[in-house]
Amino acid sequence: MMTLPEYKFSTSAAKTAFQLSHQTQLTLFDHLKTHPSEFEQWSKSVKTLGTASQTALITDYPWESLGPGVFVDCGGGHGAVVEEVLRDSTFVVQDLPEIVSFAEANVRSELESRCQGGSLIVEAHDLFTIQPRKADVYIFRYILHNWSNADCVSILRNTAKAAGPEARFLVIEYIPQSSGFTTAKEQSSQGVDLDDCIGMANYQPITAPPFVPHNFGANIKMHSALGVHMMGVFNASERCLEEWSEIISAAGFRITGIKALRANLSVIECQIVRSDS
Repeated sequence: MMTLPEYKFSTSAAKTAFQLSHQTQLTLFDHLKTHPSEFEQWSKSVKTLGTASQTALITDYPWESLGPGVFVDCGGGHGAVVEEVLRDSTFVVQDLPEIVSFAEANVRSELESRCQGGSLIVEAHDLFTIQPRKADVYIFRYILHNWSNADCVSILRNTAKAAGPEARFLVIEYIPQSSGFTTAKEQSSQGVDLDDCIGMANYQPITAPPFVPHNFGANIKMHSALGVHMMGVFNASERCLEEWSEIISAAGFRITGIKALRANLSVIECQIVRSDS
């Protein structure tokens, strides 16, 4: 991939190492559509990745502050987020038609009563089409790191078209700390405009003790490998705070807060910038 100019400088998910190694012109997702058994295995592996951070996500983030309402888990896969969160709310799990059957089977086995009561809905939706649901909160967990910057902007804009003026967007992703974004002062000096990112000044990533490397040493290996995987399969990447800020701003949003979790994940809270704001 890195030796062919056509691929080396591409940002397309259709020109990656995946196409070269599989001798196909299909993207990973289009390839998986034609290989159901592989799709099921891939879906289970993604669920495992989410499960590894589930306890920290549920425990460390103040979900109760969002209040009851309508939540849409965009690209929610197996619907794992809904199992312990906001039981007084309506939760919609969306994903590709090929994955929805897995998500529905999972949530029905865990939360059959909520499905029957109508407070838990599983439905098909393509992130590159306009979001059909007006909601109070839209969740993107381990979703945007699959896509290029331009695709991330497109996904957020498609979702914003359905959102009300007070809707909140939660981008739940890994933010590498090796970039040096450890304090508000450092963030500002690296070009992140704190005036446009209300709440960012209070962002304090969980830091390692003095006897552990700043990036948590060996613990960074999985995320580094995941970044290489994103590049080789999607032409995407793991992103530092400044890179997330640029994408979110380009999509017409502003960061209103960031919460670090004890799972090397952070929740980036965003809202749409309205013309009258």
